[in-house]
Amino acid sequence: MNWDIRIRLIVGFVLIVGVLAFGLLRLWAGALLATKGEARFAYVNRPTAADHARWDREVAEIQRIKRGGEFYEPLQLFSEFPGVDHPSMVANAEVQIASETSVVGIEIAGEALAFVLDGMANPKKHIANLHVHGTAISVTYCNLVDCVRVLAQDGDQALALSVGGLDVNNQMVLLWEGKRYGQSCLEIPLADYPFERMQWGEWLSQYPETRVYTAADADTTN
Repeated sequence: MNWDIRIRLIVGFVLIVGVLAFGLLRLWAGALLATKGEARFAYVNRPTAADHARWDREVAEIQRIKRGGEFYEPLQLFSEFPGVDHPSMVANAEVQIASETSVVGIEIAGEALAFVLDGMANPKKHIANLHVHGTAISVTYCNLVDCVRVLAQDGDQALALSVGGLDVNNQMVLLWEGKRYGQSCLEIPLADYPFERMQWGEWLSQYPETRVYTAADADTTN
């Protein structure tokens, strides 16, 4: 046997021994970690059977809600966005708004308030919850069906009215005290409050001392 063949056999033997040694080393390291109570892909907090059961219940509940209810149509989109509470109403002199901008306006106890509809087009800004002169008022706007509704109730704090989803007819669904209602549903246990829709310039000419909500201040990170 010549030296060239011997060298190749030796090199092959060394490689085989090296591979075997590396494999044994990995097995040994894995066993060592296991004895220390560590796993290669360890959970920080390993989900328990109770966690999985809770997740299953939550998914089932969402599916049940999406099928629709007594006061709303089936949902194409499930959501629970809180309304913007106590939105910043600023003096009209502090903002620049084009005169043709669409607004919804309300008057309460002699005070005029306007809400810029374009600013409320974001789903997380669809509802503005205010407490003004002893009355809780919520201005709601769904841009997909161009629907405005203003709801009110006597009380000492703003209504906790939220967005509860979007139904199959592209109508916003309201979430009030754990129940869902289509935005136009008459069964919602809140009173309708009178409002006007017009252009900003027209509203301003009628109510020069109005305050206005542009929705630019609303937090949309919730």
